[in-house]
Amino acid sequence: MSFFEFVLVLASVIYALAIAQLLAGASRVSQSDLEQRFYLPHAAWISVLFLGPLLTWWSLWALRDIEWTFAAFFLIIMQPVVVYYACSLIAPTEWPKSVSTLEEQFSRIRRPLMVTYLISLTLTSTDGVILLGEPFWHTGRYFHLVMVTALFFGFFVDRPKTRSIVALLLLSAMVFIIVVRFWTPAG
Repeated sequence: MSFFEFVLVLASVIYALAIAQLLAGASRVSQSDLEQRFYLPHAAWISVLFLGPLLTWWSLWALRDIEWTFAAFFLIIMQPVVVYYACSLIAPTEWPKSVSTLEEQFSRIRRPLMVTYLISLTLTSTDGVILLGEPFWHTGRYFHLVMVTALFFGFFVDRPKTRSIVALLLLSAMVFIIVVRFWTPAG
């Protein structure tokens, strides 16, 4: 087993746990006594947090030939750890008893979720620059810039319409990154 495979196994396990958290959370919502079972920002964030690990895991292939150090390992493993935390915020194991709608829950976690996802984007945006020497500005970075701007806006402005716009901007940017940068065979 190569060191790349060794690192990829741990990253894969953590990403799988994050996705499982999202899927279980969606199931819990549909079976819950919540008064509101659909909330657009929540659904869009679930989609973003589902696509994010898939996209990041797919992009890890580019790291197969690097010289691995503990610092490189730590940088790569922190990405799924942070994503898992974001997934646990949006899809908790148990809904707080004081929450009766998804909108209330989203209001409670909005800022920590945005900060956590900003950290995740920072890690994802810098791994190629640090480990592969790729230029900071390339096609995918423009979409990251849209996402970072949306996150800052969503962090500071808390209105129902803003929540939906931010969530849909993040989801749109994620889909565009997939189409523009990764809709080709790996290698």
